[in-house]
Order: sequence, then C-alpha cells, then structure tokens
Amino acid sequence: MDAGDWMVHQVTIDDIETIDRQVDDYLESKHFIGSPFFAILVTAGYLWLVLRFLPRFMTSRKPYAPSTFIALYNLSQIIYNAYLCYLIFGCYITNSQIFGCYITNSHRSLAVTLQTHRSLAVTLQTHRSLAITLQTHISLAVTLQTHRSLAVTLQTHRSLAVTLQTHRSLAVTLQTHRSLAITLQTHISLAVTLQTHRSLAVTLQTHRSLAVTLQTHRSLAVTLQTHRSLAVTLYNFS
Repeated sequence: MDAGDWMVHQVTIDDIETIDRQVDDYLESKHFIGSPFFAILVTAGYLWLVLRFLPRFMTSRKPYAPSTFIALYNLSQIIYNAYLCYLIFGCYITNSQIFGCYITNSHRSLAVTLQTHRSLAVTLQTHRSLAITLQTHISLAVTLQTHRSLAVTLQTHRSLAVTLQTHRSLAVTLQTHRSLAITLQTHISLAVTLQTHRSLAVTLQTHRSLAVTLQTHRSLAVTLQTHRSLAVTLYNFS
C-alpha cells in the first residue's frame, strides 16, 4: 500500500468512524434505544396489564369482538406496505433517496467517493505539512525569543561584570587612600616627635647655658672668696 492509498484508506476509516459516531448519537437520543429504563418500564407495564389488571377487568365482562378494528388495521397495513414497496423499487429505478438512505449505482458512487477521498487526502496532507511548518515556525519563534532573553541576560551580566570591576577598582583606590592616610598619620606623628625633640634640644641648650653661667658664678665666688682672704691678710699686716 503506497502513501496515497494509505491516506485514502485512512480518510475512509475516518469517515466511517464519523458516521458511526453520528449513528450512536442518533440512537442515544431515542428513549427506547439510548437507555434500558424505558424498555424495562414498558415491559413491566405490559406484564402488569396482561397478568394483573386486564384479567381482573374482564372477570365480569363478556369478551370483545373487535372485528371492524382488525379489518381497518389490516387494510392500513396492506396500503402502507404497498407504498413501501413502491418507494423501494422506485429508488432502484430512479436512483433517488428514501428515508435518508441513498440507493445508487455502486461503481459510479464508489469512483466518485474514491476521487473525493483522494482529494481530501491530498488536502489533508497539505494541511498537515502546513501544520508542521507552522509548528516549526512557532518553535523557531520561541527559540528566537529565548535567544533574545539570553542576549539580554548576557548584556546584564556584562554590565554587572563592568560594575563589579569598577567596584574592585574603587576598593583598591580606597585601600590606597587608607594606606596614604596611615602614612600621613605616621608622618604627622614623626613631625610631632621631631618638634618635641627640637624643644628638648632647646631646653638642653638652655640647661647647658645655665650650667656655664653657674660655673662662671662659682668661679666668681671663688675669686671673691680669694679677694676677701687677701683683704683680711692685708688688714692684718697693716
């Protein structure tokens, strides 16, 4: 079986399944076919009439003689059956429709149906190809959208990387500034220490001058003491 025959076979099966579903829906819509409840109810009612109600009803009555009704019923059945035979044979002759059913030339109908099924199969194949193409386009669109989202995410990551690099540079600069501040603080401390040393040197120089002056005063006192001794000596000689 080639692809075309398989598609015709598939379309025919689909049509048969569709008809079966329609028949099932039609039958389910009928009360006596769609559910067993009505059939059971009618059977129970019939048995009740035949076995219970009608025997009691006819206990004190004479039997009926419906000969006129039976004759009219039989006449109506004859006329109705004759009309049905006329319709059935007329459908075979005129190739027309009866009660929703077509009785046609089988070979011609099968050829037309087969040609229709082949056209439907080609159309179905085209629709399937278009559906596959549309599905592919939708997948490509989703992939493109995903790529765009990834590109935006990558750009965001790059911006974050640049920001992180900037923060690292700022951190290095801050560390350098802190080191410079510590160095400056050390220099200020050294300057204060130097100033203290200078003050101490000046004080030491002053102390040295005072020591020289004190030494001079001591020399003068010794000289004065000597002069006093000489004066006393001269006074004693005189």
